[in-house]
Amino acid sequence: MVTGDIRLTCARLNRVHWQQFGSITDRAVSLCPTDEIGEDGWQFFILGSDYVIETIAQSQQLIFEIIASMIDMDITFHKLIWATDYRANIRMVDKFSKGRVFVADTAHVHSPTGGQGLNSGVQDAFNLCWKLALVEKGLAHKSLLETYNSERLPIISDMLKVTASIMAHALKTGSLEKWSNNALCMLGIHCCFSDIVLDEFATPVEGKPINPYKAPDDTHLEAGDSPRGTQNSPQKI
Repeated sequence: MVTGDIRLTCARLNRVHWQQFGSITDRAVSLCPTDEIGEDGWQFFILGSDYVIETIAQSQQLIFEIIASMIDMDITFHKLIWATDYRANIRMVDKFSKGRVFVADTAHVHSPTGGQGLNSGVQDAFNLCWKLALVEKGLAHKSLLETYNSERLPIISDMLKVTASIMAHALKTGSLEKWSNNALCMLGIHCCFSDIVLDEFATPVEGKPINPYKAPDDTHLEAGDSPRGTQNSPQKI
């Protein structure tokens, strides 16, 4: 995918809506109006399964030609401000804390698919804030703070894999159906694997990977599971 900013005028394009032409499973051009670079400014996206993305990103002429070929309107091109080939930046830290230093939202970056940016950052803060408060007030040993790292690492690691999978699926099929399949259900997040959680109902299955976004499982009961047969309720309390 190629993205960037461009200045162009077209009487039939409105400057209120984000507009897409073509299909993202084949070839597509998307234009989003932006006044930051002028009244004729647009942010653009170019997708094509047969495009040589790196070559297009370096050629103003190719970008103009592709946009013109995809949009059956009279367009006057003025200037390409910048362009680059887009790749999702996916990475995370290997530790969420060290000594007196704690990282949260800045500890992980990922593709936009799945809408996990704000969600995961707020979850980081929620996990840490009450622990900091208890330790600061002398109501808990400072070792409690170590669980912030052990609890958030597997959840964020799993989230990065799922959001990357959703993006790959969306670019390949043009569908966002995987976005709504509850793979990242907020109410299902739990920390039953944490050292400070006592689970006497069931022990982890040997060799079974941790699923921090736990879906209902009638065959494996754990402490904190919601009553069976309930609908749309948190899976952990």
